[in-house]
Amino acid sequence: MQISIVDDHPLFLDGLTALLGRIDESFEIEAFSSGTELLASFDPDNLAPALIISDLSMKPINGLALLSSLRAKGFDRPFILVSGVDETLSAAELKASGAFAFVSKSADLPTLRDVIFSALESGSTPGKRGSRSLSGGVRSGSSDYQATTLTPRQIEIMQIIVDGGTNRDVAGRLNISENTVKTHLRQIFQVLGVNKRTACISKARSLGLI
Repeated sequence: MQISIVDDHPLFLDGLTALLGRIDESFEIEAFSSGTELLASFDPDNLAPALIISDLSMKPINGLALLSSLRAKGFDRPFILVSGVDETLSAAELKASGAFAFVSKSADLPTLRDVIFSALESGSTPGKRGSRSLSGGVRSGSSDYQATTLTPRQIEIMQIIVDGGTNRDVAGRLNISENTVKTHLRQIFQVLGVNKRTACISKARSLGLI
């Protein structure tokens, strides 16, 4: 099973290569330090990788531009985007991109394994089988699911709110401003697809985020 990894950070590239080897010894890993390097080697007439895992923020082209270029060349297999803990991709952005899933680089090994095997089982782009999302320890049997990745800070905020904390309580405990708390909450609501605090708590619990 051939899997290609693209990341312009050598340490993460080496680390992810090692992790994939731990997940399944049958994986044949090709590592690329940039999207342009992968594109230069891509040949749709030969055996294409069963899965591509790419960093979202790269130079000279980012993960979204890489995916778009690959689709134009006929690549129709799953594509997973990964990125740092301070970045996220909304459900709408994920669907529009055509990527199978978005996963934070802070995700643990079981989460990453679940995403990879779900992608490989789908064997195609979301447009053929329906979108899926597995990240941050989240599982969903739905064929139309959201990219639900919360940063460690957002999870801290959610845990305080679950205990009945107000925005002021959150700000005091985390030593941040109330405006920063409100910004985080807006982002959390967007990721979870809710607009009320009670619904946010319920959704986060159902997804196993808190």
